Amino acid sequence: MDGLYFAITLGAVPFFASRVFASVFWLSVGARVLNDGHLTFLQDLAFLNVDLRLTHPDWFISELAMLVFGFLAVIEGAAEKNPDLAELFRTFDAEVKGFGNLIFGNLVSGSARIGLAAGSATVLVAGFGLHSLWALVTGFLVWLVSRLRREVLKVLSEADEDDSLGLRRLISWGEELWVGGGIFLLLLIPALALVASALSVGLLYLLRIHFIRREEKNKVACGQCGAANFATALTCFSCKSAMPQPLTVGMFGQATAAAAPEPEQHRLALKSRKRCPACGFRFNARRCNQQCEACQTPLFADRAELDTYLTHTATHLPKVMLVTFLFGLVPVIGLIPAIIYYRLHLVAPLKRYVPRSVGCLTKWLVRLAALVLIVLQPVPFAGAFSPPLLCLINYYLYRAALQREGSKLA
Repeated sequence: MDGLYFAITLGAVPFFASRVFASVFWLSVGARVLNDGHLTFLQDLAFLNVDLRLTHPDWFISELAMLVFGFLAVIEGAAEKNPDLAELFRTFDAEVKGFGNLIFGNLVSGSARIGLAAGSATVLVAGFGLHSLWALVTGFLVWLVSRLRREVLKVLSEADEDDSLGLRRLISWGEELWVGGGIFLLLLIPALALVASALSVGLLYLLRIHFIRREEKNKVACGQCGAANFATALTCFSCKSAMPQPLTVGMFGQATAAAAPEPEQHRLALKSRKRCPACGFRFNARRCNQQCEACQTPLFADRAELDTYLTHTATHLPKVMLVTFLFGLVPVIGLIPAIIYYRLHLVAPLKRYVPRSVGCLTKWLVRLAALVLIVLQPVPFAGAFSPPLLCLINYYLYRAALQREGSKLA
């Protein structure tokens, strides 16, 4: 097996691990651009030229196939940009992407002729090859890289579940460009694409290691049983003994350097970050009636605890209204930080416990109201009231949704 063989096959792995349908779509477009499956480049360099040939079924470059691939790529991209759909899709995306790469590797094959000053060599271009065994290997690698990517994105999802900052949406758009450009780089200069692919996988691995080490670094040992607990924990998840010096929980669920306030306020702050009010472990479900998987402490033991939580959340309303008003004084540009601010400080603590089926309707009602208020925002001074009104609508709709969900409590 030649080096170009591995460059083509392995270079495609991170692209499929990121967007399986978009990768197939751009490969289909690339093959269609070649028309007869033939591409020559670097001919101006006397010492090096590459003649790359792709062999594929006729239907692969048909208009219908490209339309289907493009439609699936659009659905895939839209799902990645929606926090709710992205979380659902990631439960099985690694398997889908690995299997998709396996199928594709058995459909498309090719060859490449490298002309050198000393002669020429012809090698098989697989990854798009007919060798089922190697296609199985690359499919397995796609599955591994997809799982690595999922673990990294999971950390971002847990820190900002509803993507209030828009960071995951920005990353998703970056991946769209990365896959589209990377596929053509793979077709033109496989060796360079392989280097870029290796760097991307290495970066994912380093990020994963960093997140693991950061989480372990922020844990402290229980004085009674020695179990590693979050620094924000009030009690040990294992032996239930009190932790001596719990720290304040930050905006994204992380421990800060400040000492925690009195226990009741700290419990409410932990709940607002979707953390167990006792041991600080993260709740996974979006509902009121649930228990911590680590220490079995209930999120809300009864309706009274939920009412206390809602009262605590309401105390932030005046400050958030004032800040969003000040942001609204800046036409157009001020709307973005205003939305981010009220989402993080007021809406997220409510939305985190509203089931997705209920939150979907609420979300669309909020969007309809937002369309009307955003139009008014550029109006001088009057537009300053647009962000606070949008904040109020979000707050009361999600508060009402959480109260309805809380009716299931004892």
